[in-house]
Amino acid sequence: MSLNNDKPKTTEEFIKKQIKEEGIKDLDSLKPIDHGTLAKPHTAVYKMHRYFARRPFSVFNELIKHYSNPGSIILDPFCGGGVTVVEALRLRRKVIGVDLNPMATFITKMEVIDVDLNELEKAFKEIEKNVKDEINKMYLTTCSRCKKETPIKSIIRSYVVECTKCKNKAAISELKKTKNGIYQCKKCKYPFSSSKSKKIGFIPVKIEGNCIFCKKEIEKEATDYDIKKAQFYQNKFEEIIKKKKLWHPKIKIKDILKNWKPEMNRILKKDIQCYHQLFSERNLIALCTIFKEIDKIKNKEIKELMLFLFTEVLCWTSKMSNDAGHGWQHHGYWLPDTPYENNVWHMFNKNFIAGNSSLMKGKRYSHSEINGFYKEAKNFEELVRKDKTCLIINCSSTNISLPDKSIDIIITDPPYGGNVNYIDLSKFWHVWLNGEINRKEEAIVNKHERKTNQIYRNLMFKIFKECYRILKPNRWMVMTFHNKDFAVWNALHLAAHDAGFILSEEDGMIYQPPIQNYTQTLHTRTSGSMLGDFVLSFQKAEKKPAIKMIEEIEIGNKVRKIAGETIEYHGGAKLSTIYMRLVPFLLNNGLLHKFGEKDITPFLKKDFVEKEGKWYFKENIDENGEVKPIEYVPVEARIEYLIRSLLYERKQATMDDILSAIFSNLINGNAAEYEEISRVLNRIAEKKDDRNWQLKEIGSQAQQQILQFIEKREKPKIAQPHITGEKLTTEESIHDLMIKQLVALGEDEGYSSHIGQTEQRKYVEFRKMSIPMGNNVQYGLNRQAFDIIREIDLLWLKGDTIVAAFEIEKSTTIDSGINRFRNLFAATPNQNISAYIVIPDNREKETKNKIGSLANRKDNLHKKIKYLMFSGIKIKKGIKVEEKAKEVV
Repeated sequence: MSLNNDKPKTTEEFIKKQIKEEGIKDLDSLKPIDHGTLAKPHTAVYKMHRYFARRPFSVFNELIKHYSNPGSIILDPFCGGGVTVVEALRLRRKVIGVDLNPMATFITKMEVIDVDLNELEKAFKEIEKNVKDEINKMYLTTCSRCKKETPIKSIIRSYVVECTKCKNKAAISELKKTKNGIYQCKKCKYPFSSSKSKKIGFIPVKIEGNCIFCKKEIEKEATDYDIKKAQFYQNKFEEIIKKKKLWHPKIKIKDILKNWKPEMNRILKKDIQCYHQLFSERNLIALCTIFKEIDKIKNKEIKELMLFLFTEVLCWTSKMSNDAGHGWQHHGYWLPDTPYENNVWHMFNKNFIAGNSSLMKGKRYSHSEINGFYKEAKNFEELVRKDKTCLIINCSSTNISLPDKSIDIIITDPPYGGNVNYIDLSKFWHVWLNGEINRKEEAIVNKHERKTNQIYRNLMFKIFKECYRILKPNRWMVMTFHNKDFAVWNALHLAAHDAGFILSEEDGMIYQPPIQNYTQTLHTRTSGSMLGDFVLSFQKAEKKPAIKMIEEIEIGNKVRKIAGETIEYHGGAKLSTIYMRLVPFLLNNGLLHKFGEKDITPFLKKDFVEKEGKWYFKENIDENGEVKPIEYVPVEARIEYLIRSLLYERKQATMDDILSAIFSNLINGNAAEYEEISRVLNRIAEKKDDRNWQLKEIGSQAQQQILQFIEKREKPKIAQPHITGEKLTTEESIHDLMIKQLVALGEDEGYSSHIGQTEQRKYVEFRKMSIPMGNNVQYGLNRQAFDIIREIDLLWLKGDTIVAAFEIEKSTTIDSGINRFRNLFAATPNQNISAYIVIPDNREKETKNKIGSLANRKDNLHKKIKYLMFSGIKIKKGIKVEEKAKEVV
C-alpha cells in the first residue's frame, strides 16, 4: 500500500482515506470471489518468525478486499501465523484474531504491534554489549591462514554410531551412504540403518565461517582443539549453568507428547528425553545467557519482541538444523545425522538486523504498511469504538466472547485434518515462555491421540456453529483449504454444512495455485499434480436447504458426466481433480458423507480407464494399453489464448504477469495445472531476458508482423503432451483472440458486446467483457429464440437493439454459423441486424460457396450474411468492420 505524507491521525481518518481508494460495496448482495490470485512470496513481516503452513498473504489480501469494506469487522477463528490480521490492518479493516495456540496469538501480536524502533534497537545494543564477546569466545577456532583465534559461524557435527553387526564405532560423516538412512560399516562393510543403530554422542567434524581478522572464508576439518572445546562444554555444562545462575526448561518431551509415537520414537532413539536436549550444551549455555539478559528489559512490549526474536533463534540453533542457511524446516521433531551447531550470537544478530528475515526488517515493513492503524482492543466493546482496530484472543473458537450477528466476514485457514500438529510443534518454543496449552480442543486428526476424523468433524462443527452465531445474516465464511485425504475434505465440508452454511454452487470452490519458484519448478512438476489450495466460500443460510432425494442412477450419471468433462478438458485427469469438481454437487445434495475415493472409482470404471494415476476415455487407450496421442486438449488451447493475448498487447511479460492472467481467468473446473502452463509457454514463447517472456514469432523472418496468425486450414496435430511435447498453434486460441478483437472494435463504434454463453464459460475475462442481456421480453423474443441467440459467438448491442452478430469459425463447418444466423433472422424479422462469419483467409472459397448455396439464395441469406477474414481484423485499432466485410454476389 502506498502511503503519502498526509498520514491520518485517527482510526476514522484511516478508514475514510481507504474508502476513497476502494469505494464501498453492498455486503448483503455480495457474490463469492470467482478467481484465484497470484500467490506471492511472503513479505518481511511474515519472515520474522517461523509458523507452520502460512498461506500466501496476497491471497488473503484479495479475499479481504473482495468480501469486506474499509472499517468492516473481520474474524479469523484460526489466526495461526497472523496473515488475516496483518492484511486486514493494512487494508484498514478492524480485525479479530482467535487461536487456541498461545504461540499463534503471540506471533500474530508481535507482527502487528507498534513500538518505537529506536527503543527496540537500543534494547538489542544493550544485550549485544553484555553478551556478544562472551558468547563468541565459546565458538573460537584457529584461522588456518592468519593463525589467529576467531569466532566461527557453524560447526558441523556427526553422530557416532555403532554398526548393528560388528559393533564397530564410527562417525556417520565418515561412512559411505548407500541410500537414505543406510550406511556401510567401514570395518565389515555391512549396510546398516542409522535409525536402528546405537548412538554414542556426536562430535565436531567440520568448521565453517569467516575470519574477523583476515576476512578470509574458513572451511576446514575440525581439529583436536575444536573437538576439545566442544567436549569442554559437554563436561562442564551443569557447572556453568549453576555458576552463571542460568535457567532453561527441563520439561520431558514424553510428558507433553504422550501419544505422538512416531515423532517421539525418532528423537528418543537419539537419546533426546527433554526439550533442552534438542540443543548442544554449548548452544544451550549461549541461549540461556541471552534469555537472562532479555528478562532484564523493563518495557513490556520491547521485552516481548525480544522473546519473539529469541524463539525464532531457537529454530536456527537446535540440533534440528541441517545447514547454516535453514533452521528447523520440518513439521515434526527430526534430527539429521550430521546437524549444524550454529553460533548462537551470530544467529541472534542475523535474525535481529542482518538477514532478509530479520526482526528489524519485518518491523519496519509492519510500521510502514500498518502505519499506526494498529490500536489494541481488550474486548469487543472496545473494538467497535472508533479508535480501536485489533482484538487478539487466545481461546478455543468453540466459544468466543463475541455478540450474536456482530461480524461482517470470516476469513480463515483452518487446520487440515492431520497435516500439521500445531500445538505439539509449538511446544518447542512455548516451553521457554511458560504457561499451559489446552490441547483437548485442538481440531486435528491424530490416531495416536485417538482423534479420529469424526472427532475432527465434531470439533469443526462446534467452531463453525459458533461462527454461524456471530456472523451477520447472508454474510460469508471464506477459507483456504487443501488436503488430499477425501475423509478430511468430507469432515470439513459436512461440519460447515451442518452448522448452517451453504457452499455456493457458483464459484463456491475455486482453485488457488501456490507460491512457486517459477524459473525451476514449472519444468519439474510431476504430470497431473494439482498443487495449491482451494478457496471455499460458505454463505450463512437462515435455514438449512432441504435434502434432495436422488436416485443412484442419477448420481452415477452425474459422476460420469463431471468426470468425462474433466478428463476431456485436461486430456486425462487425476482422481483428486475429478473429486474436487464433484464436491459442490455432492455436498449440496446431502451425498458427500457417502463418498470417498473408493466410492467414486466403481462409477468411473464403467466408462473410463486408469493409467499411471490418471483417468482417460477408453478410446484414448490403444491395444497395447498405452495412451494414444490426443489431438486437442481444451485447457492448453485456453492457456495459449491467454498467453498470446497478453503478449500481443504488451509484447513481453514477466512470469508473474502470465500466471496472474491464467489463474484469474481459468477458475474452478477450468483451472490449469503448472505442467500444462509450462508446456504451452515453452512451445509458443521464449525468454527475452532473466525476467521477461516474448512470443517466438517476434523477430522471426518467417513472420514479420507481431500479430500474424496461423491461417492455414489443417487439423491441428496436437500430440498427447507427455508423449511428445510437440504441437502446432491451436485454432481454438485464434478463435478466442478474434472474439476479444471484435469486442474492442465494437467499443470503438460505441457498442456493447454480448459474448455467447458457451464462450463466457471459458474465461473470467470473457464474462467481464460481456454485458448481460436481461430477459427475452426486452428484446421482443420468445424464450427459445432468446436462448439460441445468446449462444451466438458475439453480438453488438445498442441498448435493447441487436446491431450486429458474429460467428467465428475455425476447423468447424461453416454451416453451423449460417444456421445460427438463419434462426436469428427468423426470430427477429423486423430488426436490421448485420451478420458476419469470421474465417481464416484460406477458407474464403469454401465460405463463399456455403453462403451462396441454392438453399441460402432461396432464403435470401446470401444478401444478409457477409464474411470477414482474420487478416482483415487482426488485433489493431482503427478498423471499420463494414469496410472489411465481403459479400457473396
